[in-house]
Amino acid sequence: MRARIGVDAASWTAALDRLAAGQQDVYFRPEFHEMHAGNGDGVPHCSIVEEGDAFLLIPGLRVPIDAGRWDLQTCRTGCAGPITNAGADMAFIGRAWALWTTEMARHGAVAALFRFHPLLATERFLPETGKVEVDRSVVFVDLRSGREQAWTGAATRHRNMVRKGRRLDMTVTWQEGREAFVDLYRASMDRLDASRDLRFTSGFFDALWRLPASEVALASEAGAVKAGAVFLFGRRWAHYYLSAREAGAGNYATSVLIDAAIDRAAERNLDGVYLGGGRTTAADDELLRFKRSVGGELLTYRVGLVVIDGVAYEELTRSWAAAAGATPKWLLGYRQPVPMERALDA
Repeated sequence: MRARIGVDAASWTAALDRLAAGQQDVYFRPEFHEMHAGNGDGVPHCSIVEEGDAFLLIPGLRVPIDAGRWDLQTCRTGCAGPITNAGADMAFIGRAWALWTTEMARHGAVAALFRFHPLLATERFLPETGKVEVDRSVVFVDLRSGREQAWTGAATRHRNMVRKGRRLDMTVTWQEGREAFVDLYRASMDRLDASRDLRFTSGFFDALWRLPASEVALASEAGAVKAGAVFLFGRRWAHYYLSAREAGAGNYATSVLIDAAIDRAAERNLDGVYLGGGRTTAADDELLRFKRSVGGELLTYRVGLVVIDGVAYEELTRSWAAAAGATPKWLLGYRQPVPMERALDA
């Protein structure tokens, strides 16, 4: 058995191409991680542990902690986690993780935070020592029973919104107006006072447009753009990735965009469209309710942790707890923001 730590993009891609088609998705690929590198989120980092024909691939971003120490994190706008061609061979998977953690610790890694792929349930490939938590519900529109079934399964509210857009002669154009979408997105994030997690640099968008899977859709009414969205079309699924709308645009504009993407996915014989979750983890989150109205099924989105260097992890966590006067709730506790009052006291 051998572990290759920090492989190049070509080796990363070659390993992914060895997976069955049903296991492949855009979120695992190096070019998706390059988008986040362009945003300053970290450096793309992938390891491959091999034994014979079996391999375990662990992608993510290398994010610095301090001089010489870092952790591995799944891109914050994606879902991936470890992936393997070894199926349920947990003996191989256990040996692979044991070697991986030893080699990663030698390179200065402290821990790995994973945002698991809910359609592939990649949390099942974690080692026994890993920790998995339920984060929130997400929505998936299943197209395996046909486009018509997906339409009739949608809530009346969604169908009425789409019909309203059609009555108003709202049009959807694809792969036009990328700069218009960026302007619309940034204005929307400013208006909503969105968090840093939803704000992206020009480098991020440049890499997004180079991503073969990305397609932008703009919804226009009376010649004026009212809303836009970026969808990622993979081999098996489409993903509702980013969206924005004008301040005065009705909810129906976004409904029309999502409906157009479902049509596009159906035309390509994809299994469905992953819509993601809400803005919060709450079951009654408004955005989650909106996505649920499209007719999709609820899935569980999970996150997880693998501690690589236990001594360093405990040291960092204790230091945070001493500074904050509390026990951290985050899996990467040393990255949780210190409460404002404690930060001011310091």
